Amino acid sequence: MELKLGKKETVFDPKTIKMMSIWKDKKLPDFPPKFDGPIYPLQMWGNDKHGDCVMCGAANVQTRSEMVEQKIIIPITEYEVEKQYFVLSGGADSGLVMLDTAKFWRKHGLFLAKHQYRSYAFASIHDAPENVKAVVSIIGDAWCGFSMPDNWKEAVDAGNPWTDTSLPASPYNGHCMTVGKYDPDWVWVKTWGQWMQMSWAWFLKYNDERYSIIDAKDSWLKDSPIDVEALYNLLLECGADVEAKKWWERG
Repeated sequence: MELKLGKKETVFDPKTIKMMSIWKDKKLPDFPPKFDGPIYPLQMWGNDKHGDCVMCGAANVQTRSEMVEQKIIIPITEYEVEKQYFVLSGGADSGLVMLDTAKFWRKHGLFLAKHQYRSYAFASIHDAPENVKAVVSIIGDAWCGFSMPDNWKEAVDAGNPWTDTSLPASPYNGHCMTVGKYDPDWVWVKTWGQWMQMSWAWFLKYNDERYSIIDAKDSWLKDSPIDVEALYNLLLECGADVEAKKWWERG
């Protein structure tokens, strides 16, 4: 089975909201030392034919968000993921920039499972493991980009975890995966329709983008780990839709 990559080189925007600035009291909430789910059937979503890994990662993030919000597994199809990918890529199988995709997701929404899912906000996550763990266990899957070493496929083919950090990161091996579970020693990501395991050392060396996607959950206005007012003000500062708060309150 062929496995495709497709994350374009990392683009930074100084206006990007930082996750630490929107936790309540600007400090990490308590999080468990181990987190296992929720679990649902994973799909390839065309990432064996196209470099649509950024969109596959977004589909996994949205799937888990709707498991919390709607209490269902939304039926995202391969056709929808591929079609949305080619809309954002301009029709070429050329991969996607994660930051550009995050902005589109917030402004326009992604068409998945016959519905337009618009995120409320996205925020960058500091690379320290405790920051990633807090997001994964409390908010949802961490949407992460990697510049992997040239030997990345050896572990996949052998069915082994990613642990070898001897080679440098390569921007030509850009790939998007979502962190869905962890323990003190290991990280598990969703990619290519399966779970891949990596050491925290491997994660820290090859991971170069980390986003928390803040879903539109109206219940959070009553009991949220997020400082809603601070987030709203930061959205205004970065030029987001001024009606965003009202839209979120409507659910």
